[in-house]
Amino acid sequence: WTFKTKTFKPNTVNRFKAASYIRWSTYGRLYVAGSKLVDDTACNSKVVDSSGYGNHGIRNGNTSISYNSPRYDISTVFDGTSSYIDIESTIFPSVLNGTFTVSMWVYNNDASGRSILFGNYGLTGGFFNIEKTTSETVRFYWSGSPDKTFTNSTLTAGVFTHLVITRNGNTVKCYINGNLTDTSTTTLTGTIPSTATNFRIGSDNRTGTTMFKGSLSDFRLYATALSEEDVLELYHTAAKVSNKNEMLCYKIKES
Repeated sequence: WTFKTKTFKPNTVNRFKAASYIRWSTYGRLYVAGSKLVDDTACNSKVVDSSGYGNHGIRNGNTSISYNSPRYDISTVFDGTSSYIDIESTIFPSVLNGTFTVSMWVYNNDASGRSILFGNYGLTGGFFNIEKTTSETVRFYWSGSPDKTFTNSTLTAGVFTHLVITRNGNTVKCYINGNLTDTSTTTLTGTIPSTATNFRIGSDNRTGTTMFKGSLSDFRLYATALSEEDVLELYHTAAKVSNKNEMLCYKIKES
């Protein structure tokens, strides 16, 4: 792999569509992307869905802003005891029952604690979780089968790690920092009911030891399974707006 730097003006037609975020519209309709925490007073504690599809979230508990982020100069900080983000959208069951990709940057502040990154377990009809285990590995929970721990996929404490989970049929893949680290082909039994709600980032519908302690940045949900090439490109994409109002992107090009 080689890397090619490309410069373009914001809002021009390009695969990397520039604004305050990067919109990956070429991968199919995306539902929640580039979640960015904004000022409480201005937006009533909303976390804005910057994809333009309006699937916003609501801050709960002691959730705060940090400018410590690997890509977009902002991240959401979770205290591990009371903070999480409720997602208002009702599209999760239809998306998660099909082919999907979940992507996020994770800064783990608790090496030994178990914590939920995204899910809705704990309510009747809740069947989905992505979590960090007590050994800092990634766990994928789906309706009891599979209840899969990805032993090669580690969210090391004290650094930002890019985590991607894709589902295509019964094949679930986990990527760490652009690299495929684990694959499960266990049959996914059951489905998420269409009435399932209360999906959260930084927690599920339980309290206490399952709440995430650390920072999350650039949470994305795609209604398609990104390829290995796509995931690597997503990991390596860096964006910075220069003083000439240009956005600089590093684009992967196969040689």
